Parts: sequence; structure tokens; C-alpha cells
Amino acid sequence: MSGYSSHHFHDSVPADIGKILPSDRARFFHYTDSLSALSMLSRYNITDDKEANAFVGWEETYLKLWATHFCYLNDSKELISGLESFLSKLEEFRANRVVAKNKYDSIRNDINDLISSARDKSCVRKMAYYPLSFCEDGNLLSQWKWYGKQGGVAIEYDLKNCRFLGNKMYKNKIPSEGIIYDILYKPDDQKEIYGKYIDARHRFWKSDKILDNVAEEVCLLSLFMKDQSFMEEAESRLLFVVTIPNSPKDLMPLLRFRKKGSDIVPYIEARVYKNSGIQTPVRSITIGPGENQSLVFEAFYQFVLCNFPPLDQGSEGNKSMVDGCDCIRVHGIDLRRSTTPFRS
Repeated sequence: MSGYSSHHFHDSVPADIGKILPSDRARFFHYTDSLSALSMLSRYNITDDKEANAFVGWEETYLKLWATHFCYLNDSKELISGLESFLSKLEEFRANRVVAKNKYDSIRNDINDLISSARDKSCVRKMAYYPLSFCEDGNLLSQWKWYGKQGGVAIEYDLKNCRFLGNKMYKNKIPSEGIIYDILYKPDDQKEIYGKYIDARHRFWKSDKILDNVAEEVCLLSLFMKDQSFMEEAESRLLFVVTIPNSPKDLMPLLRFRKKGSDIVPYIEARVYKNSGIQTPVRSITIGPGENQSLVFEAFYQFVLCNFPPLDQGSEGNKSMVDGCDCIRVHGIDLRRSTTPFRS
């Protein structure tokens, strides 16, 4: 393939391309099981972290996020939906403009190769995209059904006031920084984005150098597009791009592995830095319906007391009903219990 390299850019989506992606949602809930939630909310050993407080105006927190390789997500057409939309827009572009056949064929062949490798999962070793998903709704029945007896938990993050760093790159020792955009579901919306992209990259019909970047950039954009059957999730995505090392000793510090059902899933950890003007990047923790929900809720109540600093004392212990959840304020965080009558 002329347009795809297995070594990605560590800084993810180029700035001018990122500007055409939407970023309008205000609330960000990450659904996971209770054990994973405890791990993600546990402290780092900040004493040993040389990067702590490395950015002016930003403070490292005790939080970490898990970003999973895109092939292991629950959408079997992950990446493919967006690539297909690009090919459709490319056909429209060619129908309305004079395009050199060799340029058109080169891009189309590269994208078709990417679609084939995404379908048969042969891309796992060479396409190191690691997204983390957030829903706009923190009490979504479809998500509680997914986690069921595992004890679903939705952690709400203040993503507008955070930045995220993954593991250091093996060559230049620069941490990969995550980027956040909203997912596009409707094919027309996806094609509109690609129309803007093609207009921004119109010179790739004349320049081989630009042409060689197209497949990489289209892949990145496609990771913010999903099949419209997932529209209910109203997802925003935090994406990391990892440069793949050739040596296992260089790969080992980058990747971790966890069990998900009967599968083994590769993931990376990302550290959370908060704007120094906010108290905590965690806004709320919601305990979903399921077996022993009350016990799980009480365990998280104790966990927050033991692991989070005592902030916002004026509202400590305040109770309310929020978005179909019983809510109590604990150390500056809304601890919520879903009242959805779902028997998992």
C-alpha cells in the first residue's frame, strides 16, 4: 500500500483536520464494570512520577484511564463505517472534478486494503489506535444491559478541564496525548466531514507527498465515525495513537492486557491531568442496577471517602434525585445509584 505506514504520528489528528470534527457535548460518562472502575480511580505513586506537575497550569491526579485497541470494541464495523463513507464521498468528488486515474486508484486501493484488514483483524499488529468511549447519558439502560451482573459503573469526568497523556513513545520518549471529539453516526454527516477534508486536502491530487498521508488521516477521522445503530450512545471518544516499536522490549512498557468476558484485550493506560482551577476531574460515579446494587453502592461510598480528598465540605452529604438516580454528595463527588428497574 502506498499510503499507509504502520508507524503512526504520536500527535494524532493534525490540527487542521481536527478542526472539522465536532466537539459539542458537555457531559462525559465512561461505563465499565466495578472492578475496572476501582482500578481506574486508584492512585498513582506520584512520588515516583517524574512527569508530575510538568505542565504550567496543569496538575497530575491519581486517576488513570484505560484505552482499548479499536479492534476489541463492541462495534464489529469499527473503522469500516467511516472508511466506507470516505469512499462514497470520493466517488462524488471524482464525478464532479477531473481527477488523474492513477491518483484516484491509489487512494481507493489503499482504503479498500484498510477495510479488508479491519474486517479480518489482520490490522491488530500494525494499526495501534486506542480509543476510550464516553456517553452523554449517565443512566443508559442499554449500557446497564451490557454490563449486567458485572456491576456496571458510570464514571463522569470533567473532560473539558483535563488533558491526557499515554505511555512515553519508545523512540523519542514523548508521551502520546489523547484527543477528544464527538462520534458521527449518520452517513450524510460522515460524508459532509469528508467533503471538508477533501477540500482541505485538494492538493493531494497533484502531490505524491500529500497523497502518502491520506490513508493515515482518513483512518484517524474514521475512528470518530460509527454505524448509526449505535446513535443512542451519543458517544464522544478520547483517542490515542501509539507508534509501534519493532522490538518486544520496547513494546512491553506501552501495552497492558486485561480479561473481558472470554477475551484477552490489549490496552494502554493514560494519566489524567486536571486544570489547576478545578478541584477534581471526577464529577460523579453512578452505580447501575444489578445484583447487590446496594452493597456495591456502599462499597464505593467507603472508597470515595478513603481515596478522594475532602473537598466541597459545604455540600457534603446533600441528597437529591438526578437523572433517574438517587444522589449523595461525597468529598466533592456526586455518588449516584440508578433507580432503573432492570433485573440483570
